[in-house]
This record gives sequence, structure tokens and C-alpha cells, in this order.
Amino acid sequence: MDRDVRRLDAIRALRSGLAATITRLLMDCTAPVYWLRVGRGVAEDPVDNGTVFFIDMGAGPIALTAWHVVDGYRQAAALYPDLGCWLGSIPFNPSERLIAEDRLLEIATLRVSPAEIAAIEKVAHTAPSWPPRIPQPTKGVFFGGYPGTAKERVSGGFIWDLAHVLETAYSVHEDHITIKFERESWVCNDLSRPPPPGFHWGGVSGGPVFAFRDGSVVSWQLAGLIYEFNVGLEVFFASTLSSVTPDGSILPSPRRLTRTCI
Repeated sequence: MDRDVRRLDAIRALRSGLAATITRLLMDCTAPVYWLRVGRGVAEDPVDNGTVFFIDMGAGPIALTAWHVVDGYRQAAALYPDLGCWLGSIPFNPSERLIAEDRLLEIATLRVSPAEIAAIEKVAHTAPSWPPRIPQPTKGVFFGGYPGTAKERVSGGFIWDLAHVLETAYSVHEDHITIKFERESWVCNDLSRPPPPGFHWGGVSGGPVFAFRDGSVVSWQLAGLIYEFNVGLEVFFASTLSSVTPDGSILPSPRRLTRTCI
């Protein structure tokens, strides 16, 4: 499709309420996970953070995030005996909640109860079928998460701002998706101001990727999980979820990749 036509279609869709809809979808099923030292009784800035999203594939809700988010917590916990971790506003220890993890796929699955999801005013995304289909190349995708720079300290914790992007799938593979920023084609609105070049996306890892599907009405389906951002190229990388089973176990993968993670 001609780029100008795509842009006009995007403008019409956003003005019709699509922007608000996808923003709400992302906010409803995602939460920040962060860890900080609390031993001196005064909460410091987080040592690090990431994003989790909640999903129910038919066997009850679980949480998904990037593998290096969980591993980052483990490494910090080994260094700091006074480390505490929170999921949104509730205490949460990723190591104790681990169902399965795969370093090569960059995926970790975690136990979480419906009561805990409700306590932080979130809901689990319900997947109508599993595993999800991979996105169609050049078709629209949207994703979001919680950068470490997008937070505000308040009494008792932090308020985190969701950062989200509507783009197209630049290339699609069986095990991963690349999403390249095309700033010249961006359409922005009151709900989403464009991030400047060089914006620090650290913390978005673990956020979900949804893909638009062709059809007579606008629809979308969960497609992947963000694990990396290349600042210079402005390219996001996401793992597909075909190896994740409804109970949270992860099928083995032959992939052997080296990555720089966010």
C-alpha cells in the first residue's frame, strides 16, 4: 500500500478512537516491575526495572516478561541483601514466582494470582487461541512498557508512565520480530507525543507486542514480547510466543543468538 494512503488510514483510525483503545489495552494488561535497596529505611531510586504483562491462555493467568529482566533481579539480589522488589504497588519476588525461563528465547513466565492482578488494578489479556500467529510483514503492530526514566516518586512508591508505539512489522521470523521506527510516517495525537531520538527505552523489556489483523473490522492479536532496542538504528526486537504453553512452561528452542538487552 502507498505510504501516503497508509498515513491517511492511520490518521482516520486514530481520530476515530483507536489510539485511546490500544492505549487502554496496553495499560490494562501491563505493569512495571522494579527493585531497589530498602535496608536503610529510605527508598532509593530503583536499581533497575522492567515490564511484565498478564495473560490467560486458558489455564489461568500468568505473567510474562523478558528473561534478562528476571536475571537482572537475581544478579542484583546477590549483590544487595536489602533488595526489595515490587510489581506495580505490591511486593513481588520474581525468583520465587518463576515457572519457566529460556535465555535464548528471552522469555520468562511467572506465577501471579488473580487477586494480585486485581490489587494493582490490572486485568489479564485473554488469548482467544494459542499459540498466536506471527504478524504479517509491513502490517501494523503496537507495543508498550515502562521506561525507567518515566516515573515519579510519590508517598509509598512510584507512579510509572506507559510509553507506547504504533508502528509496522519491519521483518518477521518464526522466532522473532523486528520493528523499525519510521519517524517520517508517524502520526501523533494528544495521547502520545513522539519520543526524541536517543530516548532511553530501558525498562520496556517484557512489554507485549500486538499485531493488527486483516479483516472487515479492526482487530488485533498478541504477537510477541519486547526484549531489545538498538538506539542507533531505532529498531525494537521482540520474541514470538509460539514456544510458550498455556500453563507457562516453555518448549525448548534451537536458537543461539547473542543480544544486547534493554
